[in-house]
Amino acid sequence: MKSSSKAITRTYPSHELAAKCALLAVLLLLTLFSTIPQAFADQPRDRWSDDRRDDRRDDRRDDRRDDRSDESRNEWRDERRDHDRDGWRGGGRSEWRIGDHNQIYHRTDRGWQRVQGSAIDVGDGWVIGTDRRNGGFGIYRWNGRRFDRMPGGAVEIGGSYERPWVINNRGERFEWTGHDWREVRRGW
Repeated sequence: MKSSSKAITRTYPSHELAAKCALLAVLLLLTLFSTIPQAFADQPRDRWSDDRRDDRRDDRRDDRRDDRSDESRNEWRDERRDHDRDGWRGGGRSEWRIGDHNQIYHRTDRGWQRVQGSAIDVGDGWVIGTDRRNGGFGIYRWNGRRFDRMPGGAVEIGGSYERPWVINNRGERFEWTGHDWREVRRGW
């Protein structure tokens, strides 16, 4: 018996080869350009640059406040609109902003500086963190170098450094007494 071995090779027509090369080039470009936004991720940006920011903020938190009526939700929305018109929180002490990926930024004489930690809402030296707590998420106060954990949990924060207020995931509003939170009834 005679044995014969033939090498099996596949040849591609030129148009098929060109199409595969073009597809590879497109995939390479998509991979390269998809990493560009990450280079700018540390830059603060105003997520809520107009009055519609309140609606986006409400959509993001509505799942945590399903037990609230539409009437009470609109009450709080109107107050937030007055408090946070420019998309950042500033006041008596300084300006604060939340950037991409919930990063916290503080405005200094050198511009916007990233501060350690992450938050879903920011007030005048106070933030609502990303750690789940009873009532929403952790509440933190700036001490000049870092954020200190404060009692309670909330989903929104506002007011001044000395007199902040928070709203928890049940739509209840609380004011800071200097050492703890006191509930503010609807007649405020």
